[in-house]
Amino acid sequence: MSRIRELREEATRDELLEGIKRMKAEIRQYEDQYGVMSPEELAQKLDAEDVEGWDELSAWKTTQRNLAVAQAAIAYDEASHQLTP
Repeated sequence: MSRIRELREEATRDELLEGIKRMKAEIRQYEDQYGVMSPEELAQKLDAEDVEGWDELSAWKTTQRNLAVAQAAIAYDEASHQLTP
């Protein structure tokens, strides 16, 4: 929650929306590149020696986490505006 509040205070709504758009596009690129719908599916396909694939998997998971935080920050902002008279 502290990261959500911090992000909301540091970034404008437009910046958050642009970041969400960019992260969704990045996730779609991972899906297209590897032909899977999640990092977990990718993990099942990767060979143990595929260092680049494992690095990409880690980056994908980080992007998913960051996306969730940015989306929560937008929702937090919307809820705050609705509760403020």
